[in-house]
Amino acid sequence: MGTSPGDQYPVYVGLWTNWSRGQIMGATLTLKRQDADLLIAFTALFITYVATRTWRILCFVFHRCYSTTKAQDALYHQCQAILRNSSSPEGGLRQLMQVAKVNWGSRRIIRPLAIATAAMVCTATFTVAGGFSSRVSTSVGSEVLIRSANCGVLNPPGYEDADPRADILPYLAERLSNAANYAQQCYSDSSSGLLDCRRFITQQISVDINSKAACPFNNHSCRDNSNNIILDSGFIDSHRHLGQNAPPNERILWRTVLTCAPLDSARFTSQGSAPKNDTLYHFGTRKTPLGDRDYVYKAAPVEAQYLDVLANDTVVAISNYRINVLTAEFKNGTYLPNATFIPVDSIARQDADLTLIFLSGNGVVFVKPTEDAWYRTASTPTDTTWVYSNGEATNRSYYLPREPASPLGCINQHQFCNTRIQAAGQCGPLASLRDAIAGVAPLFNSSYSYFVGNVAETESQARFLYFMNTFFSYDTSIYGILLQLGPAALHSQRKLFEGEQAPIEPNQWQLDIAHFWNVSMAATQESFIDAAYGPTDSNVLLLHYNYTTPELVKKIRSTAHASFSVFWLVFILVAGLLLISTSYLLEVVSEFLAKRKGYRQHAHLEWNTNTTLQLQRLAHEELGLGTWSRCADDVPATMPGELLGLLDTSDPKHPVLHTPEEVDESPQSDDQSAEESPDTTVEEC
Repeated sequence: MGTSPGDQYPVYVGLWTNWSRGQIMGATLTLKRQDADLLIAFTALFITYVATRTWRILCFVFHRCYSTTKAQDALYHQCQAILRNSSSPEGGLRQLMQVAKVNWGSRRIIRPLAIATAAMVCTATFTVAGGFSSRVSTSVGSEVLIRSANCGVLNPPGYEDADPRADILPYLAERLSNAANYAQQCYSDSSSGLLDCRRFITQQISVDINSKAACPFNNHSCRDNSNNIILDSGFIDSHRHLGQNAPPNERILWRTVLTCAPLDSARFTSQGSAPKNDTLYHFGTRKTPLGDRDYVYKAAPVEAQYLDVLANDTVVAISNYRINVLTAEFKNGTYLPNATFIPVDSIARQDADLTLIFLSGNGVVFVKPTEDAWYRTASTPTDTTWVYSNGEATNRSYYLPREPASPLGCINQHQFCNTRIQAAGQCGPLASLRDAIAGVAPLFNSSYSYFVGNVAETESQARFLYFMNTFFSYDTSIYGILLQLGPAALHSQRKLFEGEQAPIEPNQWQLDIAHFWNVSMAATQESFIDAAYGPTDSNVLLLHYNYTTPELVKKIRSTAHASFSVFWLVFILVAGLLLISTSYLLEVVSEFLAKRKGYRQHAHLEWNTNTTLQLQRLAHEELGLGTWSRCADDVPATMPGELLGLLDTSDPKHPVLHTPEEVDESPQSDDQSAEESPDTTVEEC
């Protein structure tokens, strides 16, 4: 059996409530896999035993219903004997069908067939129940709780603290790399399936995509005003999507909306001075160590980026795109001090965080031209000559980008809700991340200052703080993703080989944005797991802010453990014990009523005398053999030393019982008489 990535986390073993299924049906027992297999096996065996006892109840009921004081034929007595002595429904079914076969064609077979039908229903019901006993676990699934003493979030140091950052950077890099791999494998319709996608409680967070959206900026700053993209997550449930186990009235809803559009660079560019002749992009202003700049980015000319190609020189280094990203986060009417630029009014938004992404060809050549709004290439090819070591030359034609850097602008908005409050007023505003947090904080009896100061005096405030801080434990926005992954985050990388870009889709930029989004969602899912589990590196733990609230538990999936529905376990156990107890008490109650009250005494005695041992007594007693006692009990008895009849098999087709004297009087040889004398028989036994 394969293991899931969730198996690397310590798992809580014991009883807990899975609020996905409610308080009663959600009562869950988690066990290690080997213990879970034993419980499943025990449950199946228990159901099998319950089936035999249920059959005994049916046999008792049928026997009592058919019992009569009137004389009856052999079929009646055979059915009564089968009902009294069959130990399992399948055994009784086999005997009843044999009786029906012997009496086939007679109306009398209705009785054995009716009992046989009950036996078949009983057998089928409990066979299915035994098979489905494993569903006590599989119906719950592989959902388990993380057990960790390091539940909390990272509190990364500033950039000036070089030593602590040296410890935390590998940890952050690994997490984002894992999220990117997960997004590529598990968010893609064309997934190769190389990665186990059962890691998170929900495999992927769905999104509503509008690829014909209007420009999100003013003054026609977009390259196209009607073919832009909006990705809307809808409301993401902290429990159902992110695995924070909590009842319905203690959950947080989160909605994020990302709107992106390629920008019209012609209105925002100027030419730099010689000799570099860089292109300057005036989408805002920024501060640098060399002073303030009225541009946010500068890019080398296309000719400089493709110098080796244009010079017909062999390309030694494998080229890849260059990605540069800037962000301007908004809070309470102003941009935060950590903003990498201040946008111009044309692209400024006071209800969202802004990200600018610049894409440069950087030596990547296109084998086919494209009109994609972000990757745009020249419509005419550029001829190049490749010369090999043996002197042979190959002419190749490539297409190069139209401009040094292609700008793309995105705005990101967030909204949070408290499910404890009625739907009409449970949500804060759709705004920038920090304004959204500040807007919803009063709904948790908290405030933005409490959030910044990590203050939580109530459970509601603790849930709010825990959830919101997770967004800042490491950057899951597309800005943070592109800072770490760079061009590796581009969807077009799938068709890039040795610096040559194979033909891309006409809407390739939208596919890139959708991939950024997928990585962001996977990173968010992972951040909630890491918040519950915590880092294991002791150096990283020094920068970790721990929570102690026991209710902040996180669900994941694990194949090394199994979770059982306590409701169905208890139901099977209680129902089974009731059936077992009933099967044993029926005879006790029947005996009490027959002896003390005289109720249906004949039916009770017939039930007792139809046992195998009592039928044996009746046969021998009819021959006058034995002084019998305990004739109404389960086990009859004779006086010590009394001999019973012998089986006469002289007619193999009609064996009968004879008294010992009858056997002695039959003609025999002297040797046979000695061997079969009563004294010899007793001595051998």
